Amino acid sequence: MISERLLVARIPKKEVFELNAEQIALVKEWLGPPTRKELKIALKKWLKWCLPVGIMFVLSSIPMSGNPDAGIEPIPFDPISAFLGVMLIGVSIAIRWRPRPELFLVASAWFFIAGIKIIYDIVKGSNWLWGILAFLLLLSVLDAWRQYRRFALVAMEERRSEDILRPE
Repeated sequence: MISERLLVARIPKKEVFELNAEQIALVKEWLGPPTRKELKIALKKWLKWCLPVGIMFVLSSIPMSGNPDAGIEPIPFDPISAFLGVMLIGVSIAIRWRPRPELFLVASAWFFIAGIKIIYDIVKGSNWLWGILAFLLLLSVLDAWRQYRRFALVAMEERRSEDILRPE
């Protein structure tokens, strides 16, 4: 006798709910503020590119001697690229050492400085297509600021709990 096997698969149906502002506030209250673990995950996800890009910036800022016979001009030291690279390497280390919401502000400052540097280079004669990258970097400033505001409560809650636990 051959036994028949039955496979039942439940495929979840995607439901989309439209919420008004009051309902969104209720859901946010129910979920509560983000946790320290969520902060660590967001920082690692959002800034995982910091170390390799920082190293690349530092290496690209190193001066190089040119070769006049071959028509290669010398490249001078670029202090802004060196600063941006060291800043990213520092953020990468800080994420692993002590994740804090303020690292999103540092990233926001980095995006701003990098975007302004690209705009300055365009004004000085670089290809105008670099403006696309500058625009994206300046949009990232706003996104980093939103992430900071989202996780700022985590740091406030930690400070409040430390004050409560610390004897006077």
